[in-house]
Amino acid sequence: MFPYFLVFSLTLIFFSVGNQTANNKQLGGRLFIAVALILLISFAAYRSSWVGTDTRTYLALWNDIQNSNFNDGWLYSEPLFYWLQIVTRYIADNTFLGKEVFLGAISALVCILTFSAINQVSKNKVLSLFVFLFLGFYTFHFNGARQAIAMALFIYSIKYILTGNAKKYALIVFVGFLFHKTMLITVPFYFLFRLKFTPKIVALIVISTIVASFSITNIVDYASEFDVRYKSYASSDFTGGIIQVLFFTFILIWLYIAKKVNRINEKLYDISLVSMLLSVCIGWMSVALSLNPSGILRLTGYFAQFMIFCLPISVLAFPRSNFRSLVLLAFVSLSILYFYLTTSNFSGLAPYSLDVDLLF
Repeated sequence: MFPYFLVFSLTLIFFSVGNQTANNKQLGGRLFIAVALILLISFAAYRSSWVGTDTRTYLALWNDIQNSNFNDGWLYSEPLFYWLQIVTRYIADNTFLGKEVFLGAISALVCILTFSAINQVSKNKVLSLFVFLFLGFYTFHFNGARQAIAMALFIYSIKYILTGNAKKYALIVFVGFLFHKTMLITVPFYFLFRLKFTPKIVALIVISTIVASFSITNIVDYASEFDVRYKSYASSDFTGGIIQVLFFTFILIWLYIAKKVNRINEKLYDISLVSMLLSVCIGWMSVALSLNPSGILRLTGYFAQFMIFCLPISVLAFPRSNFRSLVLLAFVSLSILYFYLTTSNFSGLAPYSLDVDLLF
């Protein structure tokens, strides 16, 4: 676990210094932020193929990309990810570089899009980056690479929801769909997130989510006609995910309490709060129906990642006092503990190791 804590700490230091110098209009601010970005991208790019349970699968597909058949059903074959493989494989074959080009390109897309969203929308950029790192959103792309890119595009699109730019939002959703088909679930949220969140609207969103969860078998059966990888996602003989769902439920309760106590009245916070409600609903339905945690439960990532924005707001909404310092300390400590427990026990992320062959 030490490599994670070391790289994350250095990233936060460089990012914090970069933002501080940028706020003071000093030179070099962007350089520090760039170093933070490069650290994260390199950390993912040079990892061993054993870090992340899905890394070997992606690398096997990448190694065999020249023999793959890009059939006529291109629209359902996530073509942008296919071309990402083609381009990075071409670079690797014609330079001294290797698989780090492919893994680094995935990480670059995820990190650059998320950094951009944080820079443009977040109320506290350093705390938002902390959430991105320590609540598992960064390491998610070590496994779910295609969906991680789609998720990063979705969080990047939040600015278009806030500003009411439907055309750009639709374009981003379409681009995300060409990386991962699950991006389609985000289509209606441009309209839902722009509504005023009355109890009736929230209840409608929750009921719709529950109905959709009960209909998941039919949805997955249809998706399986285009991609057999989805076949197991509706099977009801799996266990797992309960820790994540319980944690998300705790976060949801905290966000609601913080809103009421501090009378938080921000559209971004309300969107994030409803997103967490959706995550909890989807999560509990997945657990209750014993669905594959690598399937439907992963959909919660689209909405849970809005914690990047709302958790800092919830903490800093308390007046400056010893109590706020205590809340901040508890927030940081629990986040680190959650990261340690989940990273060390799930998804093959630990122990982290470099692929030393790439260094020579």
